[in-house]
Amino acid sequence: MRMNFLWAALLTGLVAFALNCAPKPTSKEMEGKIKGKASLRLADGSTISQDSSDEYNPYLLHLSDGYLVLVFGSDRNGGLHNIFMAKSVEPYNGFELPAFEPPAVVTATASPIDEANMLNFAAAAQGTSVVLYVNLSSFSGAIRKGVATDPTAPDVGNFVAITNTNQDANTVIGINADGADLITTDAGGIAYLVNPDNNTTSSAFGANLDYSNSATQVRFDNSGQNDAYMGTYFGSTFAATATDYFGSIFDFDFSLADSGLSIGQMSTFYDSNGAFGDMVLFAAHDGISADIYVVTSHTAGMLWSMVAFFGFDTELPPAPTPEHWYTFDSGCGTDSSVTPGGWAASCTAITPTATSFDGSNYAPFNGSSSRLNIGAIDTTGDFTISVWIYIPSAATGNLMIASNTNAAADSDGFKFYAVASPDYKLVFETGDGAGPSSGYTVNSINGAWLPDTWHLVTVTASSTYGIADIYVDGGYVTMTLPPFIDTSYTTTGAGSLFFGANYDSLNFFNGSMDEIKIYSYYLSPMEVLALYLE
Repeated sequence: MRMNFLWAALLTGLVAFALNCAPKPTSKEMEGKIKGKASLRLADGSTISQDSSDEYNPYLLHLSDGYLVLVFGSDRNGGLHNIFMAKSVEPYNGFELPAFEPPAVVTATASPIDEANMLNFAAAAQGTSVVLYVNLSSFSGAIRKGVATDPTAPDVGNFVAITNTNQDANTVIGINADGADLITTDAGGIAYLVNPDNNTTSSAFGANLDYSNSATQVRFDNSGQNDAYMGTYFGSTFAATATDYFGSIFDFDFSLADSGLSIGQMSTFYDSNGAFGDMVLFAAHDGISADIYVVTSHTAGMLWSMVAFFGFDTELPPAPTPEHWYTFDSGCGTDSSVTPGGWAASCTAITPTATSFDGSNYAPFNGSSSRLNIGAIDTTGDFTISVWIYIPSAATGNLMIASNTNAAADSDGFKFYAVASPDYKLVFETGDGAGPSSGYTVNSINGAWLPDTWHLVTVTASSTYGIADIYVDGGYVTMTLPPFIDTSYTTTGAGSLFFGANYDSLNFFNGSMDEIKIYSYYLSPMEVLALYLE
């Protein structure tokens, strides 16, 4: 077993989470068990998130007059991205979330932001005002500051430059509990705590927040540490300090996977009545749109404790048995699956090498001639391919993981590959770059993996639904969004299924592979997570 995690909350039941039911497109909430419904609702009872738009990166702020303000990003204004604010209709009573007034778009001298892409920003309370820090394309992506003195009509005047011009090119991914330091990443994904009001260049936080999508501080009263953070990394959660990486909030990830959700950003409601009331908010995509949620069953402190301490011997159910399985422990091309009728593969320039990683051997690929050829395998329909990969930092170019295209510019087949430095990208591509009809790439994203370490990469493809989702280390990297893939991403057996190279001996994989698993069906998010944790 590669990992054997103890689960802190499963004995009491994952239903104790606010995440135990898959959300329906018409019900943008999750019900909690401690503070009533995890609802971000308007006074008329309707939910703030909408079916027809994305709502993301939520911040819930406690103003000095006791009222709450919800700040979030959305493309609900004609598909353009803006920041919205919604003030509560009454002060927060410390127990139950109040209803909110209709969200108002943030403007700058009466003009909305109107960005073409999702906005990176953070928000903090300052008395009865709201302070925004946002990366704006109109300023070449630099961080700009705006203050809304009236959250019900949030005009910030002109966005102004922050004092810290040395690091204003960083990307905002969060803000500390006191609102004094921004949590940011630079162009290389390295994390920094940046004081926007001080022009002294801050040092890197520590590798444990690098490449994060979002991060939120866990106050000392809840963690016992001054530099405790939780956050998100391409579809999964994590908890860390500057010196220690505690790992994922596994019960949280398990519940998200069970609900069919891909988490986007995470933040904390810092209750001015005391740290014991801190709650976690997050945005997640359900395959239709991104929506915002509140975890009311567990406080921020409870979530942190679930990561740091594992007290029960409860594990995930066993991972699904692969129909075809190349462990490299009994030879390079031996199908080790218990399923009758295994696929015998031919190997070129691959000599299984002893290691303690998993089993007795892994397969090194030399980057110039190594490949595993399983033959003309028909993958028409649904399938899942999962494989552990290790790519050294010296690797360059496109590194083929799996491919079954049959000819140059072939509209049939697929390629699943990694892109080396500086992108560290994973790509599922239809055809041989041509794709169905005019061709396109499905699901690619930068920074999805790190070099010089093992990762479990998984692609689940369904011609039935026209989707192909990518996971890294058990968590979503990205879900398929329109345009959906054509059913011709699969072949009818004409193309050989290769691992480590394309059909025409190009894009050779440089690194190592182990535990190649192939399924003739589309694995659920929970099953993929179980693969990673087995």
